[in-house]
Amino acid sequence: MKKNVEEDQSRAELSKLAWDPHYGPPQLKAAISCLSGAGQTTAAAQPESFLDLSAAKKFAGNASRTTIYHWTKRGLRFYRINRRIMFLATDIKAFIVNAQSVRSREVANE
Repeated sequence: MKKNVEEDQSRAELSKLAWDPHYGPPQLKAAISCLSGAGQTTAAAQPESFLDLSAAKKFAGNASRTTIYHWTKRGLRFYRINRRIMFLATDIKAFIVNAQSVRSREVANE
């Protein structure tokens, strides 16, 4: 149980750092490896399951419902299953990483 709490806290910290314009490539690589679960063999053995909105908010670092909604408008992939909105963890990770790279390019062009 304690390991899950620590993972949630580290994901929350990483998602906050991912939006920081001063967050450089070495830190981004470390964040990607942590978010992708590098070094965790159990995650690779299990098939990926869908996350409902509350689990997706928690996975994205305690993001608000409004933030998740805005992300879907910007291209975060979601799935409608029995009138429920569901997300895949890999889609959330890819969206956060992609948003960071777009933001760093925008900061560089200023």
